Amino acid sequence: MTTALRKHLMSTDEFLAWVERQPEQWELLEGVPVAMSPGRVIHGEVKYRVARALDEAIAKAGSPCRFVLDSAAALSDRRFVIHHARGEGDVIATRIVSDLRLDPPGIAIPVSSLFAAQP
Repeated sequence: MTTALRKHLMSTDEFLAWVERQPEQWELLEGVPVAMSPGRVIHGEVKYRVARALDEAIAKAGSPCRFVLDSAAALSDRRFVIHHARGEGDVIATRIVSDLRLDPPGIAIPVSSLFAAQP
């Protein structure tokens, strides 16, 4: 009979304490730290457009919500958004989406509009 060893999954609090001591960029994926690639210019430009779109949508909705940008990290040239949301307890739910919907407060932003060419 074989017994598999269970790998320790980090909680959000454990990860946040650990990641402060790391020189590289990391994210927590289902309790496991994953190293991230260094940032690229296109990623910074898209993050800026995301910030503007969210800021305008939140203001238009009259919502008391706010968003927080993370530090720059490149994922690839694919057109998607990684959406992190609070779950139950210390859980952070992470989804990869092609259309960003935040409900509440009822905001929808097509991800393709965030990657539009600059004039």
